[in-house]
Amino acid sequence: MTAAVRPRILVGGMTDNPGGKEKYILSAIEAIRSGADFVVLSDIDRVAFQDELEAWGVEVARVPHRRKDPLGHLRGLWRLIRDGRFQTVWLHQTVISSLEPLLFAALRRVPNRALHSHSSRNMSGRLSGILHAIQRPFAPLVANRRLACSDEAAKWFFPFAKWTFAPNAFDVAPFDFDPDRRSRVREALGLPDTAQAILHVARLGPAKNHAFDIEIMRVVRERGDNAILLLCGDGPYREDLERAVHEAGLGDRIRFLGVRSDVPDLLQAADAAILPSTFEGLPYTALEAQAAGLPILLSDAVSTRAEAGGDVVWLPIDQGPGPWVEALAALRARPATPRVNAIRGTRFDMAEASQHFNALLDGRA
Repeated sequence: MTAAVRPRILVGGMTDNPGGKEKYILSAIEAIRSGADFVVLSDIDRVAFQDELEAWGVEVARVPHRRKDPLGHLRGLWRLIRDGRFQTVWLHQTVISSLEPLLFAALRRVPNRALHSHSSRNMSGRLSGILHAIQRPFAPLVANRRLACSDEAAKWFFPFAKWTFAPNAFDVAPFDFDPDRRSRVREALGLPDTAQAILHVARLGPAKNHAFDIEIMRVVRERGDNAILLLCGDGPYREDLERAVHEAGLGDRIRFLGVRSDVPDLLQAADAAILPSTFEGLPYTALEAQAAGLPILLSDAVSTRAEAGGDVVWLPIDQGPGPWVEALAALRARPATPRVNAIRGTRFDMAEASQHFNALLDGRA
């Protein structure tokens, strides 16, 4: 009796930035790795979460860099897919800048070819926008599984083709509220008991609207409210943002924490989370805040699918910081209530996700 052959899945889209898309890929692999062998496609030296991937026995297959050696990249990609015996090629993107993995998979008759949209607008520069416009009409021809994290993300990738909603599932257990942990983390961060700690977890780049944060905190200071904003993340806008904070005299009100691996702890320590994005797919930040039982203020540009039963307040960004400052003040004045993990047991809960992930990839969802 021969043992059943485990399906092999090639995953593209992992970068060196531990952002929402990369978290999703990690979560998906964790959810179904017991029944499949994964290979992560990469053209860089080291991908985000590589230690975790290697600990799970996931192969990171490197091909020459796409821009440094275009022909070498295509040759390496073709050989990988030709020889890889893959049942699924699963490509994660925020902009359709490269359909080659799915094209080669189609040519090699790989049964499941999934293109997964993780954004609703171009965040990658003019060239990527041009490539997106050129390649988007061809996406349904090479991808027989079309997935998106939100309606807006689907419209960005598949305006005229059928698609399937793929929830941003993750392990919710680390986010369960613990008052002792909250006290320890606040003490480690040097947060006074009387200060309202506001947390913004996001890459310091386009779309996340950190300049709006500065305007919020400027008004908070003018009102005399005792609040501190914690910016968790890094990115190309950091230097400009640090300069703007200094020029506004808000150095005592806004702290740059950089990239952190302890986001669940930071959510415990915070009193509110904010995400005044100008556009989004479906941000993990919003879901993680709800898992921590934390109130979160979301801009009306964020997908409504981000509300998963938690304490969510929707606010405009075209009316200036005033409504946001008032909402933060209202939260501060509210009586304390127990923090409940609103994500547990939902479709965003990793514990519920493994069957759904498999169904998405083989077309049963």
